[in-house]
Amino acid sequence: MKGPALAQLVVTFGVSIFISNFAALIWTPDFRSIGHTLLSGTWDISGIELSIPKLVTSIGSVLTSLGIFWFLRNTRTGKAILAVEMDREAALIMGINAERINSLSFGIGSALTGVAGAMLATYYYIYPFVGGTFGLICFCIVALGGFGSIEGAFIAGILVGVVETLGGYLFDPSYKLAIVFAMYLFTVWIRPQGLRGS
Repeated sequence: MKGPALAQLVVTFGVSIFISNFAALIWTPDFRSIGHTLLSGTWDISGIELSIPKLVTSIGSVLTSLGIFWFLRNTRTGKAILAVEMDREAALIMGINAERINSLSFGIGSALTGVAGAMLATYYYIYPFVGGTFGLICFCIVALGGFGSIEGAFIAGILVGVVETLGGYLFDPSYKLAIVFAMYLFTVWIRPQGLRGS
């Protein structure tokens, strides 16, 4: 990892710690939940109970992922984002404003985080440090799928979800994240570039 990229990573990590602790100072670190919503309840399908909030969240996540994939592959702005990600210097030579693209990418990423948080809040507890666990899982998904691969991240996200659910069902639920991280370590040990990385 190059110096500027490492510095950005460290600064981002530091800012996240500051924001989490600042939120805990203002709103206390207590666990909160959104009570009853339009998505509360379960569906009973042939004796199998499906959580409505989790089902809607799953469908919403897939649709959002497909929307982002279409945006990046079929619009000029999306192709510019991919170009800057692949080769910043070549993108600058082609007349792409890399700083503007970086700002736009940050905004899109923040918006996607807000969408994910809004969907998770329908069934998951909310507290200032809730992002820590999800941050680790997201890192595993991105690295497992292959850095820079949207398809890989999508496949890895589904794989991690299935492994986490089965791990919590077949073994002690407290070990489900350990099983996910073990799968991640085993996969990158065999294939360091990830499932779809080059």
